[in-house]
Amino acid sequence: MSISSVVRFLRLHRETGSVRAAKFGGYKGFALAAHEDLVRQWVAEQPDITLAELEARLAKNKVTVGKSSIFRFLHI
Repeated sequence: MSISSVVRFLRLHRETGSVRAAKFGGYKGFALAAHEDLVRQWVAEQPDITLAELEARLAKNKVTVGKSSIFRFLHI
């Protein structure tokens, strides 16, 4: 291990209290998170609603997302 690496690890530990690596990719939130209550309400009112119907309702509320985003949002 080089001296410069040790210096960087010490600085990181001093600044953050840890030398753990930072998060790397894959941590993006859902575009629909702000509209969760509304989407869940629609699904509760009409359990057989299609992704296309949800996409259309969201578009009326000026929320532009694709069917795959809606699916991933509801599936988790």
